[in-house]
Amino acid sequence: MTAQAGTPANRSPRRRTILLALVGGLALVTAAVAVAVLRGPTDRTFSAHGITFRYPASWTPIPQATFSSVGNELTRDILGRDPSNAVLIATYRLNSSITDQTFEQLRPEIEDSIRQLVTDGGGMVAGALTRLTVGGMPALRFDLAVPASGGSRLRGTLVVAFAGTTEYWILCRHDEAHGDEFREGCDLIVRTFRTT
Repeated sequence: MTAQAGTPANRSPRRRTILLALVGGLALVTAAVAVAVLRGPTDRTFSAHGITFRYPASWTPIPQATFSSVGNELTRDILGRDPSNAVLIATYRLNSSITDQTFEQLRPEIEDSIRQLVTDGGGMVAGALTRLTVGGMPALRFDLAVPASGGSRLRGTLVVAFAGTTEYWILCRHDEAHGDEFREGCDLIVRTFRTT
């Protein structure tokens, strides 16, 4: 008795291997989707004060966190885990306009001003400055070491972006234990930050 075409007895070992690989791959994809659904969303969207960005879903508003205020502050929002591990997103009104065309000319003055503010607050700029674009705006990134209660130091970054007479600050600070989480979370905010 001979097997008919298409029956298991007539399938080659290669076809069975491919079929098993496809079924196994489908099972892995299904499991990954199930885990993602059970864990919930990994980020949330902030949208207020004419800005929008995404941030980690595990972060919440931290109204009791303190950050020094400078200049003509228009808005202030603080998100994170606790007062030491938090992100300040603030907008400030400038006396003069900073655009793509004037940014490079004003950059040394901007850098000096930020360094002075950080130093006045007891912190220090801890590395080279990085020029970047945030939401289509010219920006600078500063790596910082800032004082914390009890004499310890926190690490962080300050990204300052400019749109005419508006200055946007994304100031992230964290202790050593939360470094990776906050570097990734702050990078998410910077990558997704937009004006509306």
